[in-house]
Amino acid sequence: MKKYLCGFCSILFIVLILFGCAPDPLAQETPTETLSEQTVPSTVVNSDNFENTLDGLLKYLKEQEYISGEESVMSAEMIGAEKGFRYVFDANGGKTTIEIYSYDPSKLNDTARDIAASVKATGKFQVLNLPESEALLLNSDRYLLVYKDTKLIEKNPPAKNKERKEAIIKAIDTFHASE
Repeated sequence: MKKYLCGFCSILFIVLILFGCAPDPLAQETPTETLSEQTVPSTVVNSDNFENTLDGLLKYLKEQEYISGEESVMSAEMIGAEKGFRYVFDANGGKTTIEIYSYDPSKLNDTARDIAASVKATGKFQVLNLPESEALLLNSDRYLLVYKDTKLIEKNPPAKNKERKEAIIKAIDTFHASE
């Protein structure tokens, strides 16, 4: 019995040492890419050259250098969306996080209707017990945008960061808007 107890304690000790010294995966920074310091794209890109889908919108935004970095698939169903993606990158000296979710306004479930009503009323939504997220519904309520820029929370945020956010909002809101 003592042998088994001693063996068990040894294994437990080794496991604690190995996992206790491992880096915290939540503390690791998400890989980021740095965008140029431009506010608006250097070339005009026509949205008609892209599919009228979330994937087409993302390609359109990448082409204009509004988003970059690694794409993370989000749990869109938690907010009643069809699909959602997040990008984290550095732009104009700030860390920017953009989440874009797609909806079919004619096929909203109860969760999607609640999220949309909250965003329209307060500019925010909350899922489970997580903190509220500021968001915008754009392009006839087809896309939900969550935009965070560390420079925009400063007391006097740089004008170029504000302009960049407004340009991205306009690009999403006018994407295939004539259809």
